[in-house]
Amino acid sequence: DPRVTSLPPAVAREFGQARSLTLESGIDPAGILVLAGRMVFDDGRDLPGVAGAELFDRAAKLAAGLGLPEPMLRLFRPWAVAMLLSTPPQDPSNVLDFMLARLAAEQGKPVHELESMDEQISIFDGMSQQDQVDLLRQAVDEYERMPRLIGRVVNAYLARDLAALWRISQEGVGKGEEERRLNDVFTRRLLNERNARMAERAEPRLREGGAFIAVGALHLYGSNGVLSLL
Repeated sequence: DPRVTSLPPAVAREFGQARSLTLESGIDPAGILVLAGRMVFDDGRDLPGVAGAELFDRAAKLAAGLGLPEPMLRLFRPWAVAMLLSTPPQDPSNVLDFMLARLAAEQGKPVHELESMDEQISIFDGMSQQDQVDLLRQAVDEYERMPRLIGRVVNAYLARDLAALWRISQEGVGKGEEERRLNDVFTRRLLNERNARMAERAEPRLREGGAFIAVGALHLYGSNGVLSLL
């Protein structure tokens, strides 16, 4: 979204003055191969057998519209399909992280990472099979409202309203005990545990000085956010 990738003047100025860039994680050819290998089953299982025929059929109809045919979808792990359905269609090379990395390369700045690709994949791959299936069901159930949700997320981001981003992230949480438990698991794995890791690994860059560090905005929010931890 050009409204997101067009850096505000103050941010562009700080980026230009920085001596290094640090991102959550980079995507290089080796990392893409690791990601591709971890997204699919390699033990004889398939998605219909793990998620059930009804949920698989619903997911297959949505994935077909994104260019992923049913025979291929059968091979994917539940978390991988959930991520696919939760991401708006886009050109991956023009999201903000990659744009910043290109700018850094053009300006001769070294680019560092706070996490490995394996660590990022393990956030989802390390969830129990049932939690992965529940995550997929949630993604399928919310697919139709995703464009509107993404629009609200972008507006909150442009307003620099971290509290609004957090509220939006929590709106889809149901009131049932199992739904709240899954949200707690996901929040711990996706945010809290990683926030601590990010803050710890950002310290050496901050001590070097001239560091520009870019992480997802929701990592900044609250008492467990990267800003508070630093």
